[in-house]
Amino acid sequence: MPKIGSVSVEERKERILELLQAEGKVRCAELSRLFSISEVSVRNTLSAMEQEGLVERTHGGAVLASAVKGDRHYLERKGRYTEEKRRIAKQIAGMIQSGETLFVNSGTTTLFVVEELQKLSALTIVTNSIPMAMEFSDHPNFNIILLGGNIDLTHSFTYGDDALAQLRKYRADKLILSIDGISLEKGLTTYYFQEVAINKMMMERVERNIVAADFSKIGAESFSYVTDISQVDCLVTNASANTGELQKLRDAGIEICLA
Repeated sequence: MPKIGSVSVEERKERILELLQAEGKVRCAELSRLFSISEVSVRNTLSAMEQEGLVERTHGGAVLASAVKGDRHYLERKGRYTEEKRRIAKQIAGMIQSGETLFVNSGTTTLFVVEELQKLSALTIVTNSIPMAMEFSDHPNFNIILLGGNIDLTHSFTYGDDALAQLRKYRADKLILSIDGISLEKGLTTYYFQEVAINKMMMERVERNIVAADFSKIGAESFSYVTDISQVDCLVTNASANTGELQKLRDAGIEICLA
């Protein structure tokens, strides 16, 4: 395995994920030689990746986390802008109270949010995210309800008429919605057209809609239109987001919280 020159921590994580997809496991000694860093640095990187839900540590190395095996796209999304997503997650967690019922759609940012909510008790979380259900269904403070229906195996979520029929039975205090684009002109958009109907119904059946979008989503437009911004109560994004786009949203009456 040829050595790799100096790379950032995030680039190192991405390379490790590529190796895991190709080989199934990695060993600390081999990664140390590959990146020309100490085994202590390798173990620190793997520990951070384990906390992010990307890998499971083994003796002398790591394997892919069971919740994300076989889902390369999910791994790539979860590893992108990790620190920005974590800051958003902490901000949103401060808006949630014990005992509330939440709708949470699929997405890596929303997964980080649920990780931050573990200190709260008696939360009911209704979601179409398969990784979320797998990772948190046995958490003592959470009652996780996974919507049934069709399964998008590539992106690890459920959708379709059966999922919508089940969702109609519920109402929630808050929705935490992960989207791929938000702007005054284009509204909310997502890459996953199959999830649009789920997102819309979740927004209709809650008291407060909270949109989670890292800085790269502000002013962006993705494949499928969800709704206009009038349906958004609060947008949580990064302070590094486009200030001009944020001001347009503020002027339209959207509450914006910067993380």
